Formats: sequence, C-alpha cells, structure tokens
Amino acid sequence: LGVLQPSFTAAMADGEDGPAFEYDEDSGVVTIPERDGNAFHLSVAVRKATDAKLSVRGGTRTVSAELQRLHDARGVLRALQADVDAYNAASEGDPPAEGSPEEALRRYRRHRLLQQAPSYGVRLAGGPGAGPVRVRGLHELLALVDDAFAAQDAEARRMIDRGECDFASLGELFRPGRELLDQGAATGVPGAPTGFRCRASYLRRTRTVQGGEGRTFYVALECVVAVGSALAVVEYTHLVADYTGTRPVHTQDGFSLLTRGAREALAARGRLYAEVALGPTLMEHGPGDFEAAGPGGSRTVAGRVMVDTSGALAHGNVHVGRAGGAAADAASA
Repeated sequence: LGVLQPSFTAAMADGEDGPAFEYDEDSGVVTIPERDGNAFHLSVAVRKATDAKLSVRGGTRTVSAELQRLHDARGVLRALQADVDAYNAASEGDPPAEGSPEEALRRYRRHRLLQQAPSYGVRLAGGPGAGPVRVRGLHELLALVDDAFAAQDAEARRMIDRGECDFASLGELFRPGRELLDQGAATGVPGAPTGFRCRASYLRRTRTVQGGEGRTFYVALECVVAVGSALAVVEYTHLVADYTGTRPVHTQDGFSLLTRGAREALAARGRLYAEVALGPTLMEHGPGDFEAAGPGGSRTVAGRVMVDTSGALAHGNVHVGRAGGAAADAASA
C-alpha cells in the first residue's frame, strides 16, 4: 500500500502513530484504521457515507472503500467538513448577546455538528477552552478524491457553465454550499421563487431486478421559513432519478442556479417576509391577491388584511393567489 504523504504528515502533527489512511493506487482502494475515543473518526464518517464495512483481521480493525464510492459520497463528506469548520468558527471568541441576530447565527452554525455528534458516539464539550473539532484525515481524503476526479469535475463545471448538466455532473451542480433557485418543486407553491442552499448530496447505486445498475441522486437543501412566531431553517430532501443525455440547468427538476440579481430580489422579499411573518401587520391588497380557503373563489375586491401567520398555521387551508403585489408576495414567500 502506498501511504499518502499529506495524510501521514497530518497524523504526525496530531501526535498519533500511523497515517490517517492508506491508498492503493493499483486497486483504487482507501483503507482507514478504526480508532476509539471521543472524537469524530474518519472511518465512521466513511462507513456512514458509503456502504463500506468494518473488517477485523489479526486484531486490526479497518474500513476499506473504493475511490469511486468515495466520489459518490463526496457531497456528504464535504458537508461534514463544512459543518466542522462552521462549528469551530462559531465557537471562537466570546458568546454574543442573548437574543441578538449574532447569537441566532452562532446557534445555527453550531447546530449541524451538535445534531450529528450522537450518531458518531461523540460528546461535544463546548464552552471556553474546549478546543476545535477535527476529523483527522478528512481534508486529505477529500483532496485525494478531488485530485483523482479533477478532469471529470472540470468538464462538469464547463458543462454547467454552458447551461447543461448530465447525470454524472449532478455532484457539481448540487455541490454543498451552492445556492439554488426553486420555482415550486420543493415548496409546492408553483411560480413562487425560493432560495435554497445545498447542504449535502450523494449518489446511490442499486441493482435493478433485471440485474443492471440503478442510480439515484439525493440532495439535502435548506431554506428559512416562518414557523409560528419565529423563523427557522428547514431542510428538504430532493431526489433525481437516473437519466441519459443532458438537461438544461434551469429545468433541473425546477431548480436553477441562483444569480446575483435573483438573490438580491429574494433578500428584499425576505426582509418584507420577516417583517410580516413575525408580527401583526396591516397590509393593502388588490383584487385576486388571495384565494378563499372555502367555496366562493378568489377575493374580488381590494382592501386591507391583517396577516396572522400563527392563526393561519392553526387554521390550515391557506392558499395564495396568482396576482402580483406585496401582500401576495409576502404570503407566498
């Protein structure tokens, strides 16, 4: 087995014996030693992201995964690295004032890793002096996969820049951190644009009843919505079935790349949305801006309305009209 030198260097810097993983270039297999202790271990991350199994030989526990499988699950491993970086950045310095926007952002940045810790068997101490969280070898493993598939990734980016995407390039289109525009596929409100951020993605391979290979691409997307009297980050899982050839990016199951202009428009609408959703707001509306929840069709006259999201959630059956205007925009945001 050929030891990847950057991994070995990182291992020695951490004060541990042996490399974080070993890579056999001939077989294309990465072997990771299973380790104990209260920490996020690379072997556990790989087992969770792929179908790799724990192997015990001669008292040595290892996890082995083909490089192609790691490429399929790269979006999950990238997401873990991003969650670790966000957690560490949010844990630095003095805590912000309670109830401030900075405190809410800090909780959001720490939330993802805190949520995952129990499934790794990890107890995060937190607080001053706790030190940063690390997944030893993860950065080097991602660098290995990126280097092995650099040509394929470059072609995928060129294809996406041209406005096209084939199934093999979905990992670059739905790359963790990518901002996307949804036109109703996720929200169920056709024609109401919503901004999403891609959190994670992975390709799952299965066997069909005919003995062939089936492929499904999974994407975890998140956005901010009003829940009662508060704003919350919610996650939506999107599935893309296997297809041949290429598809236009802007028709990729209702998602397209979020442009700067669209982002600014959504931000302006979001400020209106927050103002309306988090307090009783009297707004003017035009005819046809709202559809009646019961029989009778759309409201045909203009007027004013008190927007009460808590009451709307409790009552249910709230529909948004097709007409433009501030009231309809706020309600359909």
